[in-house]
Amino acid sequence: FIKAFNKKVFPIECGSSKELRTRARQWLQYEQLVCDDIVKAMDDEENGPASRICAVLKCLDESVGRHKVVLFTEYEATWEAYRHCLEEYFGDESVALYSADSPTEERERNVFRFQSDEFCQFLLADSSGGEGHNFQMADYAVHLDLPYDAAVLEQRIGRLDRLGRQSEEPIISIVPYATRTIEEDLFHIFFSIFLFKALFRLNSKLYPGFALTVVAV
Repeated sequence: FIKAFNKKVFPIECGSSKELRTRARQWLQYEQLVCDDIVKAMDDEENGPASRICAVLKCLDESVGRHKVVLFTEYEATWEAYRHCLEEYFGDESVALYSADSPTEERERNVFRFQSDEFCQFLLADSSGGEGHNFQMADYAVHLDLPYDAAVLEQRIGRLDRLGRQSEEPIISIVPYATRTIEEDLFHIFFSIFLFKALFRLNSKLYPGFALTVVAV
């Protein structure tokens, strides 16, 4: 699993908040184009890695094997984007959805399918984080965005690290974050305080404007 990633830095200098907002809008527009045809984008060796979504899907495709994975996000737009891309790239049968906006029966069916169906590999959870459910059968947690509250991050990992967990393998966290932004600051803060007590860094890869780091409990 642990691979030697190329560590090439692509600096992005933003001279003002206006320039930063412009770059953010351009990045958002680019990611929307990626979402519109994720399969084609994933096959594009030259441009694909510049997409944060492509980088996450590539990591899942190449690194997690048949392990079960829970993906967490706090934002509805992010949840919708990854819902579309996961289903398009891995197939509907591989993806279960957990959204507080869905009917209770639908949520429970999706949780049960993720827990019991070996072919259902991914669970995408919204800001509710799969509240009230245990996902100890999963070995990977993907933090699609970093919460401002470290307790939320700890709760996410706790959904997997439950009593009755049979696997002796560590829980792996995959953390994409935008470099030279508050996201990178949050990552280093979380890593340096409570996460240092439980997590160690496995590897990290830098892309234009963001990084994807893998840590393990």
